[in-house]
Amino acid sequence: MNSIQLLGRLGKDPERKGDSLVVASLATSTKYNGEEKTQWHSIKAFKGTADVVDKFFKKGDMMACEGTVEYNEYEGKWYTSIIVNKVHFVGGKSNGDTKPAKPSTKQDAFDDDIPF
Repeated sequence: MNSIQLLGRLGKDPERKGDSLVVASLATSTKYNGEEKTQWHSIKAFKGTADVVDKFFKKGDMMACEGTVEYNEYEGKWYTSIIVNKVHFVGGKSNGDTKPAKPSTKQDAFDDDIPF
């Protein structure tokens, strides 16, 4: 079985390559012996999944994805890519801006009109 699930932040904005391919880099972190280690993954999304990644994700966004691992050789070097077939919106920004906006109410519009 060739299956992988990753949860991490995008290291750069997804880049469209043609009509049906989007590539990006995803950083995941794991603690080893009390020390945090970051791994970078090259991800590729095709067709409908590519459209979702391209439209809704940008650098710093948290993303959970499912897919398969692909190994390719090019000029004597081996490269690993994650072929993403499902993405999940996790939320939260890398800058910590997660406070929801205060909803306005009809009452707020009338507060300035009260004479006392």
